[in-house]
This record gives sequence, C-alpha cells and structure tokens, in this order.
Amino acid sequence: MKRQKGKKEKRELIVELHDVSELSDIVKRNELVLIDFYTTWCPPCKMIAPIVETYAKKYRDVVFAKVNCEGSPDSPNAIMAKSQKIVAFPTFIAYSDGQEYDRIIGANRDGLLAMISNLQLGIPPPEKTEEEEESSCTIL
Repeated sequence: MKRQKGKKEKRELIVELHDVSELSDIVKRNELVLIDFYTTWCPPCKMIAPIVETYAKKYRDVVFAKVNCEGSPDSPNAIMAKSQKIVAFPTFIAYSDGQEYDRIIGANRDGLLAMISNLQLGIPPPEKTEEEEESSCTIL
C-alpha cells in the first residue's frame, strides 16, 4: 500500500507547520499524518517530545508534523490551533487519507503508540474516556 501520495521525496523527520495552508497541504498530500499541537511552556509537551521523535524515526510511513501554538490570538499558529479546535496541550491529531482519524489530548505515550498502530492498520479508533485526557495543559 502506498503511504505518500505523489512522488516520494526525502523529508524531515518532523515537519514544523506555520500556517493553515501548510497544515491543509500536508494532510492532503500524505496518506497518514500525525500532528502534534504543543507549546514550549507546557511540561507534558516537553515530556512527550522525545517520545514523538522516537516514533517519527520508527514509523516512517506516517508523516509527523508539529505546530507551536504560542503567540497572539491572531497569529498564524493560534489560528491553526483554533481551526483544529485545540483546547489543551499537547493535542495529537492523526489523519488518514485527508480526514481526521483520531485525536489524543495529553501526554499519553501508550495511547499515542496505539493510535499510530491503529492508524497504520486502518483499525477504527477506540472510544475515549475523560481520564485519558488528564496529562495536559488546558488553555480553555
């Protein structure tokens, strides 16, 4: 099964996105995408960042991207976060064939690994519980 649409090219391990058009483009151009919405001041974001990097090295058929959501409310990154309904950090959103597949709020290492595995296999995401979202920095 082809993992990246169009011509394959060497890519960064984790792509930093800067505006809504970049986000839209990466989701449309790639079959499997995982985006990390984070801030530099969030302890759970700092804790899970090296784990995300490890997963990006291991699961090369998934395109990993990240969005630093700091800035004024009208900054491009804040607009991206708002467009994706981000309410806490970190939030991970997985996309399959241009559609949102699943999301995880919080620094849930095992949940993130399960989401990546299920995404690759095309298994429907499991139902979420509120306690799965406890390791995050809430913004709203």
